[in-house]
Amino acid sequence: MRGVIANDRRYRVLEVLGRGGFGSVYQARFSGPDGFEKLVAIKLLNESATSPEVLERFRDEARILGLLRDRAVIQVDAPVRLGGRWAVVMEYVDGASLSRVLHVHKRVPARVMLEVVAEVTRALAKAQQLPGPDGRPLRLIHRDLKPGNLQITATGEVKILDFGNARADFDQREASTTTSIAGTPGYIAPERFEGIEDPRGDVFSLGVVLYKAVTGCLPGEALDPEVAADPEVAAALGFSEVLRAPLAGRLDAREAERRAVALIDELRGPRLRTWAEGNVPNHTRASPDELVGVELSDTVDAPLAPQRVLPPAGPRRETLLAIGALALVTLVCSGALGFLAVVGFWQAQQAEVAEAPPPPVPGPLPTVPDPPAPAPVAVEAPAPPVPPTPTDPRPEPRPARPPVKPAPVPGDQGRAPAPSAPEPAAAPEPAPTFEVTVSTVPLGQPVLIDGVQRTGNQVKARLTAGSHTIAVLVDGRPLERTIDVGPHGARRWVLKDGTWNSYF
Repeated sequence: MRGVIANDRRYRVLEVLGRGGFGSVYQARFSGPDGFEKLVAIKLLNESATSPEVLERFRDEARILGLLRDRAVIQVDAPVRLGGRWAVVMEYVDGASLSRVLHVHKRVPARVMLEVVAEVTRALAKAQQLPGPDGRPLRLIHRDLKPGNLQITATGEVKILDFGNARADFDQREASTTTSIAGTPGYIAPERFEGIEDPRGDVFSLGVVLYKAVTGCLPGEALDPEVAADPEVAAALGFSEVLRAPLAGRLDAREAERRAVALIDELRGPRLRTWAEGNVPNHTRASPDELVGVELSDTVDAPLAPQRVLPPAGPRRETLLAIGALALVTLVCSGALGFLAVVGFWQAQQAEVAEAPPPPVPGPLPTVPDPPAPAPVAVEAPAPPVPPTPTDPRPEPRPARPPVKPAPVPGDQGRAPAPSAPEPAAAPEPAPTFEVTVSTVPLGQPVLIDGVQRTGNQVKARLTAGSHTIAVLVDGRPLERTIDVGPHGARRWVLKDGTWNSYF
């Protein structure tokens, strides 16, 4: 038997804060026991977002946020089901995303943005070294830092949002890294296109965010000469170039924080908290939907256990002794009454036997005469069959033919009969296939998979489990590599500088 166990936790949806591909974020008022209330944010998956991959990443995001304890990271509760849909209840932070700030003000002062960069790199450095449940460093990589995922409050606090694409090293992680590149075009570190995932990729993305915030455009786009001539902006752009350096010479998050703090003291202009008090707009409110105004309950669908009645408070030992004595007396009385009933029944049966008259004595049996012998019966010979008359329409019956046995074949004497033809075997199930991606650096070189040439920047093929050959034509000669395809084999292969590199 199953039922719903209520936790007495209710959430009244107030408004929609934002929408994404797999769900929406709502502001809600939480009501708990004893009249406790507070504002929370709820990330609620769509009813259609039920694929295993989406649920794995959804749960991993909650696990990662649960492991992080930092002022720049949103705090969350464990995933629950609200209204039959998976949800994560999060800390509600008033304010606006950096993308919303740029939409209103076009640009942000350089000193303000350097404080944002310093706070984010501080949190990233902590998240990379923070030990996980197994004691190993988490080595967390956000993989999608952009203006839309940085929240600024009216008091100058900075929050990092959306860890749905994050990666961390811990045993409970469900989602595995795939060949697709998570992130937003324009903010992705170049080495990630080669399959290299490094924590310094977040530093590169933050350098692009800094460039975008102080100039209003992305690196490589046309820059306003007046903006570039501003010495404060020029200093911020120089630091952005340091953050976006090639991977071999790029700063890690801890060193990036140290240099950002040093540069803040050299610049003029407002500080983050002072500027935010008058320039951070309110949240952008999305159009409402059918959940606004609805109260959702935090319930768990679980088997119902039988209710156990507990004895009332008091002298439990005396009560149990009294109950035991009463049961013993009842048992003794029941046994005595039963014994008396059996004795009375036996005595009544004996009295009935004594008063009953004796049965009559049977006389001699009468003599039965033998039956007369049967008279002989004459048996007549069967009459000959009468031929049908010409007027009889019935045809003369044909005598039944004896069954014809097949003539024996010479040489078959003594052989066992030939067995019947076997039933056709069932068609074998198709072998499982696995997607393998092959690419080159530089991109676009001809790729051969099992001798078949294919083209494209990232060649994808579904291969059966086992050994296969991949090759790239370099100067007319193939550089081959034998790979093992299977559930535990590498899924991505990149040829760079004449060397094959594998990624899972």
